[in-house]
Amino acid sequence: MLSAIAEFDGEADLDIYKRVAPLDSGGIEIDVCDNDGTRIRVENGEVFEITSGSECIYQRMENSLALPSVAEEDDFTLLEKYVRLTDIDFYLLIGWMTYTLATPKHKHAGFPILVIIASPGAGKSFFCKTILRTFVDPVTNPIGIFTKTVNDMAISRQNAHLLIYDNIREFDSNWSDHPCNAATGGAISGRALYTNAQEFTLSLLGPTVLNSIHPLIKEGDCATRTLTFQLEPMPEEERKDEMTLSKEIMAEKSIIFTGLLQLIADILAVIDDVDVCHASRMMQFSRWLAAMEICLALEPGVLQKAYLDNINTSMLEALIEDPLSNAVLEFAAKHKEPDLWVGTPSRLLLALSEGQRPNVLRSTKHWPQTPISLGKRLPAIEKSLEAQGVILVLGERGKNRRITLGMKAIESTES
Repeated sequence: MLSAIAEFDGEADLDIYKRVAPLDSGGIEIDVCDNDGTRIRVENGEVFEITSGSECIYQRMENSLALPSVAEEDDFTLLEKYVRLTDIDFYLLIGWMTYTLATPKHKHAGFPILVIIASPGAGKSFFCKTILRTFVDPVTNPIGIFTKTVNDMAISRQNAHLLIYDNIREFDSNWSDHPCNAATGGAISGRALYTNAQEFTLSLLGPTVLNSIHPLIKEGDCATRTLTFQLEPMPEEERKDEMTLSKEIMAEKSIIFTGLLQLIADILAVIDDVDVCHASRMMQFSRWLAAMEICLALEPGVLQKAYLDNINTSMLEALIEDPLSNAVLEFAAKHKEPDLWVGTPSRLLLALSEGQRPNVLRSTKHWPQTPISLGKRLPAIEKSLEAQGVILVLGERGKNRRITLGMKAIESTES
């Protein structure tokens, strides 16, 4: 009966959000998830709380916890002493946190995958569950183990705005597609329960955090969607137990959170008029950083360039991790402009194979066994190589195919 009333008497389809919803004014509204039904509105450069009058509809999950309250003071820089990052990386982190908190999940949204790499004892789990969770999407289960199936990931996505996976050792190239789909939009579908022909769809789209002690990203396409931080270990003389650090952060959390909200308000006020000078795959995030530069009176392009450099470093690491990609990179470095190498796929495969370990050459997973196989693999790493200054021209397919390979000449600059 309720379904019939909704279908025939309902005025319109309703958009339902988790944590954050867009406003017609161009601002956003955030569901605090407290018992009073408090919402935070960020619009027209202002931040304020309401407990009634909201027209936004949210789905609140059983594991949702309340965000910090809005304080009279605001200062997000208080967070800096709790994270061991360089100044520029700290601003990139603040950019990611504010962007993630302020971006509703809709079909045009994109969320850079945050990758945290740190040695054992460097505090990566504390960083994720106490800092990221507290200020973006608090839940009762702050971090979890990486899911075994993409269906499990999709189900988890329906129960939180932000997903954080802890202590990942590695995932193969097939699994790297799933975080990519979460970053730029994707869904899984299947047969609805107790039906023969009805289909259900679960969205994968949403912000994701991965942490590990090992480099995780081995696919260049996935690397273009990431923002990676390497946490420095805490000096022994400055080391504190987790409970002490948590109490210190909790004492300042409202001031820090209000500082993040005010920065969001400032960014939303100017973001429609900014120009992106360093474009990236995650263009919305680059635009957000461009607006952040204006709001914090930073040098134009400094955060955008730092983000692009961060991506290129991840792409380089992905190349080095793959034997074929690394071999192509090293071979290209020996043939700099204007003396580029030109030859057939057969000659290139022979040249790349010189000096490789026998177990690598025998592996169909890591090494192409035929020139045709090489020709199929090269397009997948072309963009990653290009980001490192490599020139790769595959030429027309066929018996007379010629491949051009080498390294761009470094342009000299006058002081």
